[in-house]
Amino acid sequence: MGEQLLKFAHFPHIARLLSAETVPAHARLSVLDVGCGPGTLVNYYPVPLPYDVYGLDLWPHQLRQAAAKRLYAGLLQANLVDGIPFRNESFDIVVCGEILLYLPNPRQILAECCRLLRPGGMLLVYNPISRFPKIIGKLKKWSRMVYQEKSTIALDCQRDWKISTRPCRVTYYKPGGLIEDVNATGLRVENITAFRLLLNRIRALNKLEDYRWYRRASELIARRYPHLATDILIEARKDTSTQAGAAVHESGIVSKISGVSEPLNLRRPNT
Repeated sequence: MGEQLLKFAHFPHIARLLSAETVPAHARLSVLDVGCGPGTLVNYYPVPLPYDVYGLDLWPHQLRQAAAKRLYAGLLQANLVDGIPFRNESFDIVVCGEILLYLPNPRQILAECCRLLRPGGMLLVYNPISRFPKIIGKLKKWSRMVYQEKSTIALDCQRDWKISTRPCRVTYYKPGGLIEDVNATGLRVENITAFRLLLNRIRALNKLEDYRWYRRASELIARRYPHLATDILIEARKDTSTQAGAAVHESGIVSKISGVSEPLNLRRPNT
């Protein structure tokens, strides 16, 4: 579908960025896909994968779909509201794709991503942006008080995720606000890329994306003026001299999901 060409334009872009990364001394890049969902991102990677990709998500049905692709080196179920349960400096690249909007603690998660990166590592943050985030956020919260689908959960005020299948959007960013939060982690923002100007929720607008001229014009304008786009991709780098902060979960990979406290070993999907 035409809509998907712009909606998913960041995936091949991320794949190209990973391919351009210098292979570390330990020979294979280690990548963490935060909020991996059904594993859409790995569809755009070359096969066989030249790096080890690990996925993390809250819902088992999403992880099962990701595992079915047989491309992840390991998958872990975890609740990001409680942080990311990996040791310091575990990854060369962390991809945080369209996940901050669902979390009440985006700054904490960005700090966690920084903690997980090895010196010189790269963080990729893809997230929707808005010109009026406070107003839209309040309207959305009020609308949930009137009606909220039973299959959804608002993680800023609800905790029983087991009765839901997907999250509600609870965090809204201006472009500058998201960039500031990434900078606040101590990472160095290297580049900002955008891909589309309209979310195209209106069916009539979707048809525009069937035209190549519209797709090209949208991408060109969005990349030149990312503050006008509906979502942006931030590339940030950890300084090579940076040392990890206070140890978190140093005892191992531990699920912090309510009701589950035993270590969960990362395992390669069955082949």
